Amino acid sequence: MQTKLNSLRESLVNILIGYIVAISSQLLIFPLFGVNIPLTDNLLIGVFFTGVSLARSYTIRRWFNHSTKEEQDSLGVDCPGCHQALTVHNTGGYRCYCETCVNIMPPLPMSVNNNGFYIDGDYPNFIWIEDND
Repeated sequence: MQTKLNSLRESLVNILIGYIVAISSQLLIFPLFGVNIPLTDNLLIGVFFTGVSLARSYTIRRWFNHSTKEEQDSLGVDCPGCHQALTVHNTGGYRCYCETCVNIMPPLPMSVNNNGFYIDGDYPNFIWIEDND
């Protein structure tokens, strides 16, 4: 994923190149349509549209990066307790339960027979069941 600073840098380079192309095309095309304005006015018009273009380009870049990050963070499965989509940020352990479910699970009990336990139930009613197999 691209950082905000790198998004800004890329947008600035893109806009600078766009500004040069825009000024060049204005100087060539405006006279063909009878628009004859001083170079300083052409430069100011270019600056105005460059600012708009920079804001647009940066916003779209950040929106795409945000969308891509959500797709990358998704684990593609739901929490078996509350059915919330699991991501790399909200997984809490215990057979891929989310943090919310793990935080309300009762403490793991002590086994008298040295058996293992597994968690059962749905949010918020979780119970540990001793595995007697």
